[in-house]
Amino acid sequence: MPRLSNDILLSLSYAIGEVFTAQQIKRHFSDYCLKHDLEKDLFPMKRLESKSDYCHRLFSCFDDVEQAALISYLAEQDERLKQTEVVQKALYRLANSYGVITLTVQEQQQTTEIENLLGDFPGCLDLWKKSQSHYQSFQYRESLDNARLGLELFLKSLLGNSRSLENQREHLARWLGERNVPNEIGTMVWDSIAKYFKVQNEHIKHDIPTELTANEVTLILDQTYAILKYLVKKSNEEQS
Repeated sequence: MPRLSNDILLSLSYAIGEVFTAQQIKRHFSDYCLKHDLEKDLFPMKRLESKSDYCHRLFSCFDDVEQAALISYLAEQDERLKQTEVVQKALYRLANSYGVITLTVQEQQQTTEIENLLGDFPGCLDLWKKSQSHYQSFQYRESLDNARLGLELFLKSLLGNSRSLENQREHLARWLGERNVPNEIGTMVWDSIAKYFKVQNEHIKHDIPTELTANEVTLILDQTYAILKYLVKKSNEEQS
């Protein structure tokens, strides 16, 4: 697997040193070890040592996978780190290399399920994985853009056309009707999609407004997941 170069670790260490005091750096590294039940002999800071050099030395105590999760953990401790380009790029690369690294057990199960569900739709699966990698690196607009593109591509494949997401209502209604889905359920499915692309168009297409926090981003991704899950399973019913 690709690993972070020494230059990237130095840049990350500098960014972390710009945000935290030396005492905070040591505490966050120690707290991470306690949280993940890791036994590490973390070095004390040397006299006249810079915060970035000290942070870089601490990183050397961890292997590649631990470094990946540690960088994400540190970013969660201060909003300024989340917005730092070097942190976002490093986390995006790490998410691609090591998979999603900060998910809860429920989210991990959801990720495994969606990967299995989209196995017959490789283009959609690739976009979903990109969405997850961007989410892990706090690049929320890119995450939601890829989730929408994945859903749009899925519907094109499922319905056998090249229409945009907004213009699939009639075709999706026909597809659901052919599978004896009650009109009320079909309407509910389309209403979910319609509200979904309205939020995307009004709040995400050009930029993520500050009032859309990670919690709202997660809600939108969960909605994408729910729509995909229902339609894939409905498609699979006729094949079983």
